[in-house]
Amino acid sequence: MSAAAAKLEVEGLPTGDTTQTQTGAITNANNDPRVPVYRVVDQTEWAYLQATGNYGSNPAQSGKYFALTLAGAQAFASHPANAWSTITGTTLPRSVVNRGFLFNDPGQYGAGPSVFFAQPQLPTVYGTMTPPAILPNVGQ
Repeated sequence: MSAAAAKLEVEGLPTGDTTQTQTGAITNANNDPRVPVYRVVDQTEWAYLQATGNYGSNPAQSGKYFALTLAGAQAFASHPANAWSTITGTTLPRSVVNRGFLFNDPGQYGAGPSVFFAQPQLPTVYGTMTPPAILPNVGQ
């Protein structure tokens, strides 16, 4: 097992059919590197995720945000408003992540490097993500 795949397994993320390139990127069978992404979910979204295997849509149909680091998701989850949250992780092909809006969420409770997917992008996100896993929520 590659070191990168082992890191994902330690974090609880499924790696699927992956290999490690000489540069250290994790690639899938189609040679599109997979990127770990993390989402902080409340109890309602967690129940939906368990029932359907995806994060669904909010009532406003406004899309979904994902942190690009576990530390960022943990920072966001540490906000008092997220006291009962769960951190989940999955992986997406780099080509899918690159179609999202990449940005930095600053501040004490900000997720840092993040990606936003608009509502029309979610079917592609959900169709290409690996099964989400629950990850450690340090400090909660």
